Amino acid sequence: CAFDGELPEPPAQDDTLRTGLYLVMKKSLQENSLDTLIDNAYQDDAPLMEDLIAYMIQTEDDAMQYFPDYGQEHLLFSSQIHSDSDITEMFKRQTKQQHEFFLTNWNELHNTAENIYISYDSTNMNTRAEGIELAEYGPAKDDDTIPDVNFGLAYNQDDGVPYFFELYHGSVIDNTQCSFMVDRAKNYGYHCVGFILDRGYFSAHNIKYFDKNGYEFILMAKGNAKFVQAAIEEVSLKLKLSSEEYYLPEHEVFGMTVKQKLYPADTKKRYIHVYYDGARAYGETVAYLSRMKRSDEELEKRLNRKLVKSQELSSYEKCYNLKFDDNGYFLSYTRKKSVIQKCLDRLGFFVIITSKEMTASEALNQYRHRDSIEKLFRVDKSYLGMVALRVYTDESLESKTMLSFIAIIIRNDMFRRLKPLYAKDRKNYTVPAAIRELNKLSVSVGADGHYRQFYALTRKQKAVLSAYDITPSEYSAQVKRICSKLPVRKI
Repeated sequence: CAFDGELPEPPAQDDTLRTGLYLVMKKSLQENSLDTLIDNAYQDDAPLMEDLIAYMIQTEDDAMQYFPDYGQEHLLFSSQIHSDSDITEMFKRQTKQQHEFFLTNWNELHNTAENIYISYDSTNMNTRAEGIELAEYGPAKDDDTIPDVNFGLAYNQDDGVPYFFELYHGSVIDNTQCSFMVDRAKNYGYHCVGFILDRGYFSAHNIKYFDKNGYEFILMAKGNAKFVQAAIEEVSLKLKLSSEEYYLPEHEVFGMTVKQKLYPADTKKRYIHVYYDGARAYGETVAYLSRMKRSDEELEKRLNRKLVKSQELSSYEKCYNLKFDDNGYFLSYTRKKSVIQKCLDRLGFFVIITSKEMTASEALNQYRHRDSIEKLFRVDKSYLGMVALRVYTDESLESKTMLSFIAIIIRNDMFRRLKPLYAKDRKNYTVPAAIRELNKLSVSVGADGHYRQFYALTRKQKAVLSAYDITPSEYSAQVKRICSKLPVRKI
């Protein structure tokens, strides 16, 4: 319809503002002392950082150029909607000292815990940004044709609370980074704790370093280690006989423990937990024999080509007897049956090493629980958008990663709070489902120009808020206080 007269300028924020995530995040920040830590470390930047954290959690993205659109529709911790250039400037001015100040104080809240295990793992993030000096070619998990930056994360094995993160060069392998991670944990004041790590961190040097610093450990061992092969040979017959004595029903595998030194110079006997999984053995056997068949076919092709030199076939020497003529040309091949059989006999086995005495079942239970770190990485790379860095300097990368780290803390807190609801209803009370439900909560401008709550809470909304101990009446009271501070619209 036509409007007589001049139209008013559009307001900074919409007539309807989303309130749910703001309120639960505010409570999470307060109860975890994150609001104080962020204020102390980043001062004037704190409100904008909290808005960006909420934005990353709500949108499952980190493309900051779209933040102003989010700001129009949501309650903010800031007094204004910041532009993407404001965000870029904030990333540039924040310092490594500020980030370290935050992490030091965050870990002071947790380093008094004893007899806990800290899980640690790393992933990499690809980037083509030339200004990021940390980006180097390395053993990338996603795309090894693009430089990447390594991101390591340490968290409490029991409750999933993230403790600290590391950014380091993409060319650095997990094994060599381990001692630096241990130093970092020690500097943060962790003492009577242990570490749970995957086979990428397994080495005699790292085990010695754990011993030197007084840390316990649970490590998945590499299958090619001599002591691992010896331990498997020692117990393989007992486990393969499927004796009830060694069956671990809670894990559906067979397992037993051997106590011995890992290497000749080892000063202690370790607990070597050997496991046999029949289903895994079958799958690995099929895969292994399929690879051997492909190798046969490839060697046959090479044989028919003639004039193939010995150096071209070096990768086949482990499992094949290769025959060459006097000029070094390929003549024939036969399988090394004893070598192949030895490999087949080890399939289905895996080994976990612990410094502390525990049963095979306890060790496997602890290690399998660390799988939750994979979920944290998935949160960071998928749900928080860090699969694409979208920054161009190391300083901006560190600032953005800090936001992501705090967002992981808050999202993990939400996951922990929702657990009782999720146990009863796995469809409606996942973290993404809860966030969608919170996003439906809103206040709108009424006929008098004031914002107010127009609708009662639904059953699911009440349930999600109850996870934060927020009752419907408390929610309405908080919303009323917020609305009283929002600007009155001219109608």
